[in-house]
Amino acid sequence: MALKILIYCEGRAKPSEGNKEQGFDALIYNSIFNDEFMDAFFVSGGGGEVTKNFALALKVLGKTLREVNFLFLRMGMT
Repeated sequence: MALKILIYCEGRAKPSEGNKEQGFDALIYNSIFNDEFMDAFFVSGGGGEVTKNFALALKVLGKTLREVNFLFLRMGMT
């Protein structure tokens, strides 16, 4: 199934050496929602800099992945 939704969330932004997700939030969300939402994927974008990183990712990925909806999930204080 093709990716339709990319959800950018808080957590460790740097992937492992094998380019695997290391962000705890994304790992948990993907584990919980994978069966029901197979066309969605959570990716970690950093801790305090997650808002800035999402804006950059949206500019870059939005140009190439036109069929994908990008969402931003941020928990905590405003």
